[in-house]
Amino acid sequence: MGMEDPHPRMKLLVTIGLLLQLSCSSGRGQEAAQSPGTDPRPVQAAPAPPEAEPGAYRLDFEIDFEHGCSLSNESRGADGYLSLDIGADGKAALTLDLDEGSVMGPSFGEFQKGNQSFSYQHSETHDVWTGTAGTEGQGIRVAFEKLAHSFDEAWEYDKTELPPPTESASQLVLECTSSTIDVYGQVPRGKYFWDTEGEIPSPSPVLLCKPSEEILGWFHQMVLVDGVIPLGPGRGIAMLSSRIYYSENRVIRLGASSGS
Repeated sequence: MGMEDPHPRMKLLVTIGLLLQLSCSSGRGQEAAQSPGTDPRPVQAAPAPPEAEPGAYRLDFEIDFEHGCSLSNESRGADGYLSLDIGADGKAALTLDLDEGSVMGPSFGEFQKGNQSFSYQHSETHDVWTGTAGTEGQGIRVAFEKLAHSFDEAWEYDKTELPPPTESASQLVLECTSSTIDVYGQVPRGKYFWDTEGEIPSPSPVLLCKPSEEILGWFHQMVLVDGVIPLGPGRGIAMLSSRIYYSENRVIRLGASSGS
């Protein structure tokens, strides 16, 4: 179906001018019926920006972090997922489900001296941003207008219970490009997630997304790959990221339920 002319009156005036031009022709030759500098071509509306290709993209993650000094030690951990869903109408939703905990206590040396005082903290976050996706250059740009936020935290062994979400305006922007990264296959039977001995990673398609703000809080930097967040199409990819004092390790596999 062709695009409807947004300026029917302009088209009518141009047609009338052409008819007058023909009727006024004489021995002097044909004179232009248009004023000097007037373009007789009908004005066309600018095309609408192309929509982003619909699809679902996901990253499951598990993060471990530990640091300390001569007197104290802290362990932090988080697990959850980040998913981006783009509909055929261009509507988009970004969902973050984050479960995190921390343990603060004495260093090993202090523990041996009898200091066995530990504190525990646990929190849950469930955020859903909604907005519109479109293409920008060779990538995808998603502008979010609303955030539905739910959060709860507890100390020691109390349980968390997420309250109903509260909604607020959002200015989060997600800029994404299609690419590939090396990814290991699903966890082989009888092996742990981080055990990649004998395995060879292979390039896997991903969406590399850069948010305009840190959306994973304290753990945001630990899911970045070259400064961006990788999201796998369909069932996604899974990441184990750890930083224990000065030792860092990261393994990325196909999503837990992904088929080959």
